[in-house]
Amino acid sequence: MIAAAGLVVAALGVMLLLAARASGGSDATPEGFGPLPSGAASELPGGHTEWDDTIRAALLAAGFEPAAIDRYAILVKAIIQQESGWNPGARGDYDPNRCAQPYRTYPDTAGYCSLGFGQIHRYWHPDLASGYDLLEGTRNIRAMAVLLVRLRGAVGDDVERLAAAWNGGTSAGLAYPNVTAQVERYVANVHGAWARWAGEVGLA
Repeated sequence: MIAAAGLVVAALGVMLLLAARASGGSDATPEGFGPLPSGAASELPGGHTEWDDTIRAALLAAGFEPAAIDRYAILVKAIIQQESGWNPGARGDYDPNRCAQPYRTYPDTAGYCSLGFGQIHRYWHPDLASGYDLLEGTRNIRAMAVLLVRLRGAVGDDVERLAAAWNGGTSAGLAYPNVTAQVERYVANVHGAWARWAGEVGLA
C-alpha cells in the first residue's frame, strides 16, 4: 500500500514538472507534451538534455510509436551533433543559385540552403521551410521529426540507412552501404554516436 502510494506521488511529480515546463515559454518547451512513454529514461545520453522532452514530443506528434521514442530521440541528438553542433542558428550548404533569397526575416541567410539544428535543406524541403521556422530550435526539431518519419517510410527503420538518407537523400538511404565516401563518413559518425549513447540505456 505504501509502495503504491509512492508511485502515485512520483507520477504526480512528473506530471507537475512537465506542466511547469510547458508553461515556461522557453524555446526548449515541449508544447503539449504529456507523460513520458512507459520505460523512457528521464534524461537521454548525449548531453543537451534540456532538449530531450522537446525531441520526444516532436517524434510523438510526427507519429512515432511511444515504445520506440527514445531510440529515435537518440538518433535525432546524434544528427544534431553532427549537423550543427547544437547551434540553432547554423547556416550551411551555400548555394546562391538555389537559395538566393534570404530565409524569412533573416537577412544574413541569403545563399544558405541548410538551416538550424538539423541543417534542413530549404530547397529540397520547401514545405518544412515554410511550415516551420528552421532557425528556431523547437521548430527545427519538429521539422526534423516530420522529415525523419518520411525517411523511415522510404528506407525503413535501420539507423544507418536513416543516417545515409538524412545526408544524401532517399536514394542514398536505399543504396546504403553502396554510397559515396562523404555519406559513408557521415553515417559512421552519426551511427557511432547513436550506438554509443543507445548502448548506455540498453537500446542498441
